[in-house]
Amino acid sequence: MKPTIKKQTVAIFSLRGFIDGQNASSFITIQDIRFVEEKKFEMVLISFKKVISFNKNGISFFEKILKDFHKKIGCQVGICDLTKKQYDQIKHFYKDDVPFSLFDTEEHALLFRKEGTAKQNNNSILIWKSDSSQRSIIAIELFERGFNPIVAQTYDDYLKLKANKDRYLAILDKLHLGLKSNMIAAQRVRNTVIYYLKDYLDADILEQFDLTYHQNCLKIGFKTFMFNATRVVSFNIRASNFFFKLSAEGAEYGALFAFVGLNLDKIPKSFIQELQDAGYIFFDTEEEFFENEDIKAAKKEAMTRKTEKKLSKKLVSYISDFTKATVHTLQIMTNIVPKRKDIKIQKLTLPNDAVTYLASSIAIYGELEGMITIVMEKSLAQKACELLLGNVNDDDILLDGLSEIVNIITGKSKSFLADKNVSINITIPRNFENLSDLQTVLGEKKGVQIDFSFQEQPFTFFLSG
Repeated sequence: MKPTIKKQTVAIFSLRGFIDGQNASSFITIQDIRFVEEKKFEMVLISFKKVISFNKNGISFFEKILKDFHKKIGCQVGICDLTKKQYDQIKHFYKDDVPFSLFDTEEHALLFRKEGTAKQNNNSILIWKSDSSQRSIIAIELFERGFNPIVAQTYDDYLKLKANKDRYLAILDKLHLGLKSNMIAAQRVRNTVIYYLKDYLDADILEQFDLTYHQNCLKIGFKTFMFNATRVVSFNIRASNFFFKLSAEGAEYGALFAFVGLNLDKIPKSFIQELQDAGYIFFDTEEEFFENEDIKAAKKEAMTRKTEKKLSKKLVSYISDFTKATVHTLQIMTNIVPKRKDIKIQKLTLPNDAVTYLASSIAIYGELEGMITIVMEKSLAQKACELLLGNVNDDDILLDGLSEIVNIITGKSKSFLADKNVSINITIPRNFENLSDLQTVLGEKKGVQIDFSFQEQPFTFFLSG
């Protein structure tokens, strides 16, 4: 059957009836596959709206087709229009590691098109997933499309937020993003960057690992890096050499690297010994990693930037886009209209008083390279994060909320810049409870500092090279 074309860039195959290994090939023919590959659609979906039942063999047939589409034309792929029962059944087939995306409706799938689809009047989307890495991936993807994700941190929070459902453009709780990219997934936990590895690691890791992303994480002050290897089968000498290279580059920043959950019995002992000699530490679980005294000590040390890149004229020329995104985000989240007090090109300078400040930084790279830092007084941070987290007094949770705000700001900035045909990428935010650590990371670097007042509460935006 020929697919239905939506938005000129999305192909949707609508299946019906019973799906099994014997009849699956009759739904999407070789001619249909050639049609999609020739048109190079940006998204290919299979709709289950009229599917009565299916088995693992039927799903496996469509899995291969979707994987081939993703590999050959680089498109997003998935199944949409799923009931909760169908969604749970597919997740069960793959033990939650589904290699393609799952959407409860076609409308929710289309939110993830490459083209920005955010609406100006209501672009808030509520997200709940028990899997924290999926929550982060979904939120980042929506940020990039100009939406305002509201991420529920617990199921109870989700239920409370969901009670005001008219506030949201969409509520996403039965959604899984898979095969969005071949890149190794990353997230931040307690100011540690965690990379999730799987399968057999070989030379492909050079293409799957975003080295530029990692280098920018080093630049904004991340000190500890974990490779979660619980799903790694083994790796060869090329992958081993890749980890040596990372360690050598990280040593210039004083970074610490660790493997968690790696089955050492399946790895050549010579590789393990060489990795240990290169400074890698091995742990059985993430909990063991975070409780280790060497890890705790490393995270407390401030990291000095290896190089001091100058603030480029090109970066400064887009300062209005960054500040517009910042002011708009903070105004919505605090319901306060800020007043701009001062703008200067200088080293980051903050008032020397007893007020407690919190900060978060994020690196941007691509056509523009630099670092965005926001600094605010603790009570203002509590007010700004109230929409995301409710009333929070715990500093660690508050810092996590601050990083979500930085993600929203950079997401909006990406959208503004995309309108001007400027493409940027972003790292994970790095939080700072101790501003002396932030000053150490920034060094003597000058940047554009803009100070604001939110009803007498200070807020600083700092854009540096």
